[in-house]
Amino acid sequence: GNKDYITELNDKLKTLEEERQSTRDLVANLETENDDSKKAMKTKMKKLYDELTYVEEKNDGMRKKIADLQNENRTIPDLHDDVNNLKKSLRRKEADFNNATKTASNLNKTNKSLRDTLDQL
Repeated sequence: GNKDYITELNDKLKTLEEERQSTRDLVANLETENDDSKKAMKTKMKKLYDELTYVEEKNDGMRKKIADLQNENRTIPDLHDDVNNLKKSLRRKEADFNNATKTASNLNKTNKSLRDTLDQL
């Protein structure tokens, strides 16, 4: 009976050893899976972070474009004022030129009549 009992205990010990090894393998596999999951998550987080950075940069670019356009919109009325002032100035110069032309024409007439008078003398 003692021999059978020892054999039975040895079998139980062997089974326990196998179960322990199987549990060790399972833990090792879970740790590997866990590491792989962590790596995958890190990669995913990095990708999301890069995408976010890209989107933020595009947003900053758009904000700058909007600000530039708003500044342009502010300068457009100033440009209109400049154009209107230039038109007024041009009209004044045209009037001055027309007056100068009339004066020259009058001077020519006066000059001619003076010549005619001189010729008669």
